[in-house]
Amino acid sequence: MSKESQLMEAIKLHKTELVDLHIASGADVHANGDDALLEAAAYPYPLIIRSLLAAGANVNARTSGGYTPLLIAAGRGYTESVKLLLAAGAEVDAKGKSGKTAVELAAEREYVETYHAIAQHTRTK
Repeated sequence: MSKESQLMEAIKLHKTELVDLHIASGADVHANGDDALLEAAAYPYPLIIRSLLAAGANVNARTSGGYTPLLIAAGRGYTESVKLLLAAGAEVDAKGKSGKTAVELAAEREYVETYHAIAQHTRTK
């Protein structure tokens, strides 16, 4: 199994220490179109997102449907992850296949804390 496959498996298992170990041993966080950060955004584990961002993962990577890590995390109400992604320079106005921004997804799904985090970031820019 490649280092990148091991990294993805550690993300899916929510093993922050293993993610850090694989990054330290040279796993490419950009492999397969920055899948690592996109995968991590689908889970409520901001420490993994922090590790991937520190390793240089592309905060504005996109899935084939156009979704960014911010859109994924906001659409699931993962406020702490959203804050990290915004602080790292995530494109707040990005839209995925649905045509909605992160703040619109958070509002639509009634993720109040996530909505306020994005709105606050937008106001302070």
